[in-house]
Amino acid sequence: MKFFRSHDKPAAESHRRETGTDVMDGAAAIVHVERCAGTTAAFSAGDSGAAARGAVLWDRDQTPAAAQSIPVECADEAMAIAVASGLVESGLRATAIVSGGGLAGAQPTLASIASKHLPLVLHVFDQALQHAGGSDLAGHDGALASQNSGWFQLAAWDAQSAADLSIIARRLAEQMLLPGMVLQESWLTSHRAMDLHLPTPADLTGFLGRPGDRIPTPTAAQAMLFGDHRRRVPGIVNVDCAMLSGAVHRESSYAEYIAARQAYTHAGVPAAAAAVFADYAAATGRAISPVVSEHCEDAHYLIVTQGSAFASARAVARHLRQSKGLRVGVVNLALLRPLPEPALAALLLRRRAVLVLERHTRTLAGDPPLLAALRAILAKTLENGRWREAATHHGFPLAKRLEDLPVLHGASYGLGGRELQPADVVAAIERITEKQPPVADLVLGVEYAGLWGLLHHLDLLATHGK
Repeated sequence: MKFFRSHDKPAAESHRRETGTDVMDGAAAIVHVERCAGTTAAFSAGDSGAAARGAVLWDRDQTPAAAQSIPVECADEAMAIAVASGLVESGLRATAIVSGGGLAGAQPTLASIASKHLPLVLHVFDQALQHAGGSDLAGHDGALASQNSGWFQLAAWDAQSAADLSIIARRLAEQMLLPGMVLQESWLTSHRAMDLHLPTPADLTGFLGRPGDRIPTPTAAQAMLFGDHRRRVPGIVNVDCAMLSGAVHRESSYAEYIAARQAYTHAGVPAAAAAVFADYAAATGRAISPVVSEHCEDAHYLIVTQGSAFASARAVARHLRQSKGLRVGVVNLALLRPLPEPALAALLLRRRAVLVLERHTRTLAGDPPLLAALRAILAKTLENGRWREAATHHGFPLAKRLEDLPVLHGASYGLGGRELQPADVVAAIERITEKQPPVADLVLGVEYAGLWGLLHHLDLLATHGK
């Protein structure tokens, strides 16, 4: 099944091109997809940032499925997430559109939804959290704050990927009965328009099915609860059959639940996600996978990105290949949680150096989050090389010696929503090709001069006496 939007009425905030594509930004793309899927949405009435635009677009959308869905207006974003979870508990397909700041303040609600195995898909316009001053521009802070909440996370890098990942997230959530987040950077992705292909309601029904469909139970753990078949979106709340939800656990039962969740539910998510990505690629004819790579076949140097930095990194890689003959490749993470670790290990191993770009700093930690995760992945390849046939990290390649591992260089960029400048990436790549050691706390696009430079010099004098 190849699906492209070609014959329904155009959605709000989009423009039809003669080629059959739409011109739409990330916010309008996810609204179109969710409306076509027959989803009910919850919004915060008090949100004034990029996420507020989702509510406006929801009311304006003109797709044929629009009449099936009525938005629910809530007092704040935590309540919007809770309301959406209640809709899913009753067997409906639902979503909530929130900002990264609202996500950071809803951690108990997120953990509760994950513990109930509700297939809720959350759309997050991620932004920098308030530190010395506030910002509603792009950041990854909300996503990082929620990585241990039990939700899987997908990261869009443009409007097309926002639409694609919304569909993939919906199918994965309803197959594995796990909640998921689709992240896009506030303003940089949510408000940046591009040509894109979108499915019709009929296309989505063919790929996703309907919430009330009876489907074969996908996993053995689910079969213990539902039998051989279950409803696609199980209706847990039933006024005719009352049940207790959220009971207080004793220490032993709580520990058993956490251990069982990892063994019987979370362990199967990476393989299920890879299968859904493959099915979607076959349905659309567009190459998309948990890890999107470009120019990596012969690359000596890699740039690892997530989000909108992917476009700049690709442009830099092509420029350096053509102008200087440097074999530079790009690795972009579409699936952030769980990280596709074996695929990343295979891409990273036996490169000369890797530049890891993050819209975040290390904040009282040894490394920024993604850099720390990649170090751990490469350490597993060394452990596999040590144990050989008795390797404990299944699916990982073997590193036989330390020289098989690349030198990892971390760099922060775009703090507070600043766009990544290709010139900064070029300078960073040129530095790592000169075999310079990694620099701690490297921030691209920040000039350490003037008063800041003087204070830094005085600090060195006080520390080292010279």
